[in-house]
Amino acid sequence: MRLRFNHWRIRPVLLLVCVTSCTSPRATFTPFAPVDWVVGAGGVVRRSLPIHLHVERFQLDSFGADGTLQPATYDEVLFPVDVYVVYDPATQAVRAFLARSPHGGCLLNYVAERSAFEDPCYGSRFDLDGAYQAGPSPRDLDQLPVELREQLIWVKNELVYGKEHP
Repeated sequence: MRLRFNHWRIRPVLLLVCVTSCTSPRATFTPFAPVDWVVGAGGVVRRSLPIHLHVERFQLDSFGADGTLQPATYDEVLFPVDVYVVYDPATQAVRAFLARSPHGGCLLNYVAERSAFEDPCYGSRFDLDGAYQAGPSPRDLDQLPVELREQLIWVKNELVYGKEHP
């Protein structure tokens, strides 16, 4: 696999490729936040998590100050991935969603007044369970597995695609 970054911004399509590459046998959990912190923030929190990618050889080319190509190969790379975590204190249910729209890859906004995630680019809307409500999205929000360990929320670097809707 050979990827070249001409800009420091990661495009949504590339980001999704990177997240789906995380489903290697060495998928790991990353600590997200304490449950009390998420509850204190209203039950919905967005953060960028450092997701580890494990591939045999991952080449990231960069350029030196003089403009010369400086190729480097890594066995493991960290990428920031935006994730929403939703915690319901009444049921103690916790869910983690990729903070990107399944339709166009735009970064989702959480709208507290409607208790919904909205795609500002194309208008898709999803409820707090990640279920599709409206718009052009072909499926529910993509999720990441989560675990609660001693009141700390952990997110696994593994993507589970949302259910397609009719």
